[in-house]
Amino acid sequence: MSPDFLIHSVHSPAAGVLYIVTPQNTRALCWMIAHTATIQRPQHTIAHLDLHALHAFCQDARFKELTFEDKTTPLSNHITLIPGQPVLARFSGPHADELKEVFETDTIPTPYDSRQPRPDILTAIKRQNPNSTVEWESTRPQYDPVTIDELRRLLYER
Repeated sequence: MSPDFLIHSVHSPAAGVLYIVTPQNTRALCWMIAHTATIQRPQHTIAHLDLHALHAFCQDARFKELTFEDKTTPLSNHITLIPGQPVLARFSGPHADELKEVFETDTIPTPYDSRQPRPDILTAIKRQNPNSTVEWESTRPQYDPVTIDELRRLLYER
């Protein structure tokens, strides 16, 4: 027997993880429309729910003996280390939502600073977060090469 709903996950930078619920038959579609807010349905045939709304939705649907097939892909946790005094850790992935609930941000200070060796900091953070990918923020040039060339020309043409 096929499920009444399929559930997929998608990561949204603005909202974190969203779950897309797709009804697979008319009964499920009618039930979903009756039990979700219009704002949660960008189209009548799908609903976008956060984790809390998904749990409530599934609990109510199971009470009516509706079934689900979970097609979500586990998202990986990622920590980006940002050099500074102190080194900051920016979290992304499922654990970022938990962090935002507690600290109201996805970026928190670490007990390390940039004077310590980067490999030591990286090893310590990885040891504390074994299920996360940890890496340093890529260092992009903080200058515009054309502007720098223009300044050099002005300085050295005197």
